Amino acid sequence: MPQQGTDVIAAYETAIWRQGWYFGLGFKDGYVFGKTLGYEPVLKEWNLIKRTNTTPPLPAPLDPNEFVDFQQVRNEYGQPIIGSAVGQATATSPENHLYQLFRGMYPNCLRTWTRYNGLSMWDMDLDDIRPGTPGQQNVDNGLGYLDGNVSPFNNPSLTSELIVPYNLGFTMAALNDSPWQQTGKVKFAGVRHLIYIFKANVEEDMQTVGQILDGKKAVTLNWLGPVDQGVPYAANRESWQNAATVKLTPADMARMSVRRVA
Repeated sequence: MPQQGTDVIAAYETAIWRQGWYFGLGFKDGYVFGKTLGYEPVLKEWNLIKRTNTTPPLPAPLDPNEFVDFQQVRNEYGQPIIGSAVGQATATSPENHLYQLFRGMYPNCLRTWTRYNGLSMWDMDLDDIRPGTPGQQNVDNGLGYLDGNVSPFNNPSLTSELIVPYNLGFTMAALNDSPWQQTGKVKFAGVRHLIYIFKANVEEDMQTVGQILDGKKAVTLNWLGPVDQGVPYAANRESWQNAATVKLTPADMARMSVRRVA
């Protein structure tokens, strides 16, 4: 796989998980632990596609203060732009992949909301978002957004990090917060990790999880969804079945060696 230091990920080196690192993904049911085996850079652009009656649907400017409801991140031909991270997983999907993405917005006035597919769950911690909604009934009040002032298109902010396991996927909504027509775009920069998930029915895996919990192995922890809710865990592929899920208490957190990334 490509090594660190490529142009795509140069700005995110301090935040990207390294090969051989241990990680924990926080679901509503508990943390699932795994190990990174390698990665490759990802750089994709999404032109906001208004669902017109054209075939295929084409990008179109947003009218002033126009809100576009949640839609899968696909190109103008209806194809997912982040591989199996978007849409339904299939029998041939690389279920041992996980995306670590950073998102930039264009223009600056573009506001975007993100949630995991099929859930009214938002991806970012509450201290990472700007309060406000487009004021429409299909967007819950009190949930925040990213815009180009926080995360510019050509320099996505570390604040915009999005962790996407293969079996979640994500959708986005957008608002043109200006009095003029605007063509909205989002840039995704980051990596696709090859991962291994530790299994509850494999003795060696549980020994490693025990070492992580005892602070003998450093780990990065990422809670998925809002800090006060969480995303339900679903394992519909072999590599995620029988995963060891652990409810972490404050005492567990204090005992663990949690690796901090920028």
